[in-house]
Amino acid sequence: WSGLRYVGQVGLCFLVCEDAGHLVLIDQHAAHERVLFERYITAVREGPAPSQALLVPQAMSLPADQQAVLLAEAELLSRLGFAVEQAGPRLLRIVQAPTLLRGRDLAAELADLAVSLLDGDRGRSLTERLERTAATLACHAAFRAGDPLQPEAVQHLLAAMDQVDLSGYCPHGRPAVLRMPLDQLGRLFHRS
Repeated sequence: WSGLRYVGQVGLCFLVCEDAGHLVLIDQHAAHERVLFERYITAVREGPAPSQALLVPQAMSLPADQQAVLLAEAELLSRLGFAVEQAGPRLLRIVQAPTLLRGRDLAAELADLAVSLLDGDRGRSLTERLERTAATLACHAAFRAGDPLQPEAVQHLLAAMDQVDLSGYCPHGRPAVLRMPLDQLGRLFHRS
């Protein structure tokens, strides 16, 4: 991927590249999501994901059922890089968070996770829950459609795509890359 020639960004969503004989379109969100997911799930499988203790723990208020499910899922949270403590009735304190989520709203991420667990994920195996949650967190941390990317960020993404099993799709199944032979593109313009 790093060997592609970056041409530009279209619609603040798609990266236009070319290589020998092909037009290559990359969905910046789907590709970045796949890269983050592959790195994160590898770390989660090998042990706790890289995380950082919060200098100032973050308090979050939750309904009792959401608080209870997060406290009951301490192993899942630990593997994902989170650590939470009960701080009072319906109040949790986030003391550690995955580095993947640096700059994100941690309380919102944990509240979403609690809702997902209550909606049926608890019936799945730990491995399935880890993979589903890793996919969601990677999605939330990835570049978004509408994010303007500087050429340096694109080159960094292309190089990162070389480091993972991209498989052409984001973890949720959306295509990340489309390749079109230039001669096929020419035929669309009635060139032979």
